[in-house]
Amino acid sequence: LDEAMAAFKGRSPIKQYIPSKPHKWGYKIYCLGSDDYLLRFEIYAGKEERSADGATFDTVMRMLAGYEGQQHVLFTDSWFTSPSLLRALQQKGIRLCGSVRRNRKGMPAIPAEEVTALGQGQWLQRQKGDATVAVWRDQKVMWLLYNHCSPCEAASLERWNDFGHKVSVGCPRAIRDYFYGARSVDVVGKQAS
Repeated sequence: LDEAMAAFKGRSPIKQYIPSKPHKWGYKIYCLGSDDYLLRFEIYAGKEERSADGATFDTVMRMLAGYEGQQHVLFTDSWFTSPSLLRALQQKGIRLCGSVRRNRKGMPAIPAEEVTALGQGQWLQRQKGDATVAVWRDQKVMWLLYNHCSPCEAASLERWNDFGHKVSVGCPRAIRDYFYGARSVDVVGKQAS
């Protein structure tokens, strides 16, 4: 699941301004994709009635209607990912793997000094029930919330070092899955933009 921006500079009551996007003005589109195919999309049309969990949570639930109980894994970016979303999806038979903001409600308190002490390819994890938070350092620190695989599984990714060479860097399996699984949604999102 991803959000994209379709460029538009004309007049429209649902036109959005998002300074972090390449096309800053346009229509915000939520995209659900799989294997480089667009399965569903929804154009943001402004504020709406929302549940106690928030409008973003409600959007995810609408987009996933009909996919319950089929053992799917949803890859999300930090805009969508939260512990409450993970729990709600798990009740519907959908697993989650997504980058997450460290200040989301329900996230474990991990001291900043533990995070800054991590070297490239090092990580730490916290687990509660089926939910795991992984903090992994590549060039920058990445926070990931997941429940689709065991936190004990390790993997590696090919990354560029300071000398311009590809090297194999260790990571939790969930990080590797995220890099490959989220690619489908990124491809679809770029095509929608």
